[in-house]
Amino acid sequence: IFYLEQHNRYKGAISALFVSYTQIIATTFFGIAGAIYFLVEYQAAGNSWQYLIWLAVALIVLLFFLVFKKSIIRFLMVKNKHVLTFLRTINRYKDIETLSLIGLSALRFCVFATQFVLALYLFGLQVPFVSAFLLVSLIYGIQTVVPASAISGLGIRGALSVYFIGLLVQSTSAILTATYFIWIINLLIPSVFGIVALLASPVKY
Repeated sequence: IFYLEQHNRYKGAISALFVSYTQIIATTFFGIAGAIYFLVEYQAAGNSWQYLIWLAVALIVLLFFLVFKKSIIRFLMVKNKHVLTFLRTINRYKDIETLSLIGLSALRFCVFATQFVLALYLFGLQVPFVSAFLLVSLIYGIQTVVPASAISGLGIRGALSVYFIGLLVQSTSAILTATYFIWIINLLIPSVFGIVALLASPVKY
């Protein structure tokens, strides 16, 4: 975004947010699949159904806005310049483009979830691939609806991983190691490179 022309940065940021929005939809969908697997396979009761309910509600709300975004924008009758720019930028995406973004987001999610399962194998945990994939999907899905910072989110992910992956194999240390390994690969290292790139860039912010 910082490498865009000054007058295009705001629209670029909005487009990036919209892409994140489609990623949330894909993650929530897979999270629901993981929740259904967990509830059926382990006959979970009590508060466990809340995971599925919250994920389902989140997905319905997200899809509702996606389907009716044009009508919602017209209904709001917003006059604020920045809000109008935000809404108009989102409205520029055609349905086919939005579906393509959701498809790419789903593919991206599958890559990350598979990466997590392979990390479990890397650290010596022999788990059924499909079961692990669905439980990892549930972990990511819960994290989507539970707001947290990058640091606190790491602790939440670790606790969720120990609980859910622990249903497949009893090895807390290995599960946490795999969890933190993925966090370092996917978040920490890219963040460090991003900071270095910003500091070294001649572009004025």
